Amino acid sequence: MGHRSFLERSAKQNLVIFLFCCLIRGSHVTSFRLQQPWLRPPLSSTVSDPLLKSSIGYEQHHDLSFTRHPMPLYDSRNPPPVQSQTGSRTPWLFLVLSSTAILISYADRANLATCILPMAQDLDWSLSSQGVVLSAFFAGYALTGLLGGYLADRFGGSRVLQAGIILWSVCTFLTPAFAKAGLGAMVMDRVLLGMGEGVAFPAIHAMIPQRVPAPSRSLAVSLITGASYLGAVLAFALSPLLIEEAGWPSVFYFFGALPVLWFPVWWAWGEERSEAMEGKEAESEEKARCGEGYPLSNPSSSKSQRIDLMPSSAPSTAASTTSSAPPEGLTWAQARFLLARKEVWAILVAQYTQAWGIYGLLSWLPSYYSKTFDIDVTQLAAFTLAPYLVQTLVGIASGYLADNLIAAGWSIKRVRQLLQTAGTVLPALFLLLATTTHNTSSDSASSLLFSFFYVTIGAGLSAFTLGGVSCSHLDICPRNAGLIFAAGNTLATVGGLVSVPIAGLVLEKCGSFDAVFALFAAHYVVGAALYAAWIGDEDILQELWKREGVGDRKV
Repeated sequence: MGHRSFLERSAKQNLVIFLFCCLIRGSHVTSFRLQQPWLRPPLSSTVSDPLLKSSIGYEQHHDLSFTRHPMPLYDSRNPPPVQSQTGSRTPWLFLVLSSTAILISYADRANLATCILPMAQDLDWSLSSQGVVLSAFFAGYALTGLLGGYLADRFGGSRVLQAGIILWSVCTFLTPAFAKAGLGAMVMDRVLLGMGEGVAFPAIHAMIPQRVPAPSRSLAVSLITGASYLGAVLAFALSPLLIEEAGWPSVFYFFGALPVLWFPVWWAWGEERSEAMEGKEAESEEKARCGEGYPLSNPSSSKSQRIDLMPSSAPSTAASTTSSAPPEGLTWAQARFLLARKEVWAILVAQYTQAWGIYGLLSWLPSYYSKTFDIDVTQLAAFTLAPYLVQTLVGIASGYLADNLIAAGWSIKRVRQLLQTAGTVLPALFLLLATTTHNTSSDSASSLLFSFFYVTIGAGLSAFTLGGVSCSHLDICPRNAGLIFAAGNTLATVGGLVSVPIAGLVLEKCGSFDAVFALFAAHYVVGAALYAAWIGDEDILQELWKREGVGDRKV
């Protein structure tokens, strides 16, 4: 018996069939959309239906807070956009070029320590004159740290980095000419060199939030900072050879010319993503994520109604690939707000206190071995280079460990506290062990061996802080990461300037390095305690922007 045609059915039968088909199609579309985050229907700020909670994963997050943004709805004719993968890849070329710039920077800084002896002999410099020349660099370095961070955040890190490299490279190359012109000219040259190098780290750290995805930022910081240790090793290793073969001026000519090889590579690939491009790409990725620029299933939806289905208990904004930003540059009100936050002071205090154990210890390390164990100056290289090599390895491992712990589900704050504590408390312990070893051992050879082991391992373990405080500015204020890093780095420079002469006074009064090492260890422990108590991992400027009615912004 054949089926009756549509016209042969009664109106009541046709209505029942139509409603049944709509019910089946509607349930299928709803189920499919609930399984896809980009197809979820608009929800109110309170989710009460148990089935809907289970469908959107409410049970996992326990709390959902929604902002007023429309969620684009897609179907088979209107698929979701394919997101760019540039935001998830680690930019290795950028990291290599940035690390190379820091390596050159520290090589130009450290080569004078080797050249000062033949220079003083040729130019008849006294010990006090040598001290003035050596310390002049830090005066210039401290002057441009904050300025470099501000300029990098405002105008882009690439421009500031290039300007700094040009300045310090020219000063390095012209060092022989300035030295022969007189002591005053030499001091001015070192101040300018320090000013050029003072902007390097802030400029690079200002670029990291834009160029490095969040899951790789700890490793990026450790690689770039680890290059500074290699720069010192390179200077200490090559400078004696160059002096022996071609005289001390050749050292400055060689290191001053190295950026000639760096700039073409940076211009070709390092600036492939300029600051303007970065902003456009980040905006495009944000639009792609939110569906802007793609047809909506509901054409009447407005941009002001988009729903963001991120739970309020989600990880902090520091874990986001893009960083939060206000509509304009940092204002005085925002600067005062930052200075009043304990998270910022955790970074400043940690940088200052650990500088006592890093700059202070490494500055007095040759004197420690010479005075305590009667080591000849020609044999000091092996003892002074070892800590830098260990720091390089530990620093890179620290960044890798931090990223993997965060990826494994550890909170960012917990990871930073753990690595910062390891990078400060353990060095303090090893410094104290070094003093007790050479005081109790009767065999001078074994005493030297144990002291060398403890001091080298202690100094090397300090590089664990590269996964701690060295990354915290990227967590708490990615929009102004360069400026906050510059503030901490400036205080670290001040700590180095203060610790070296004070350690000399303590050594003169006590006659041994026991009290000096105890002083360094005390600063390590105090800094670790305050950092652990004050540090956070939330973008602290978000609170101020919400208070001012600005809301969340993306770079």
